[in-house]
Amino acid sequence: MRVHGGSCVNCHGRDGEGSFTPMMCDEKAPDIRYSELKKEEMSDEEIITAITKGTHENEILDYCMPRWQMSDEDLNDVIEYLKRLK
Repeated sequence: MRVHGGSCVNCHGRDGEGSFTPMMCDEKAPDIRYSELKKEEMSDEEIITAITKGTHENEILDYCMPRWQMSDEDLNDVIEYLKRLK
């Protein structure tokens, strides 16, 4: 985690819009604002799976996406935070 800075902000930015390629990664960090994730028809459960398992539907996310180990309470807090990003 030291390489990635240890938080979502380091790759996705303070506003959650992503759009830059983190060092030593192959893909640009995606926009993780809740409104954008909902456009992709991601449910809250799918967002949590992406955060914790690095998968979405049948796709494995880029290796630069950490697989976070978080409590249910912390995961719900992340979802609530994503909802506030404009």
